[in-house]
Amino acid sequence: MLASSGGFIHNVLGSPYRFLMTSADTGGAFALLEVTAPPQSAVPLHVHTREDETFFILDGTIEAECGGCELTLHRMRPLAAAQCSAQLSQP
Repeated sequence: MLASSGGFIHNVLGSPYRFLMTSADTGGAFALLEVTAPPQSAVPLHVHTREDETFFILDGTIEAECGGCELTLHRMRPLAAAQCSAQLSQP
């Protein structure tokens, strides 16, 4: 169990990314991060070639692009990202 103030914090484009669990902690299965992103902030478009990315939005919304489809991810609805992944895997 990680203390509420624990975890390594890395600054990404002005937003704190707090590592709750790293791939080293999970035997390479996943990493778990908490991100507090201010309104209108953005991460440049990028591609993950070795991992999936899932978002659990606790407050507000996030606009994202996945495989050419544009998504609006809403609070506590991680299915939008999963739906896009399913679209990418279809022939």
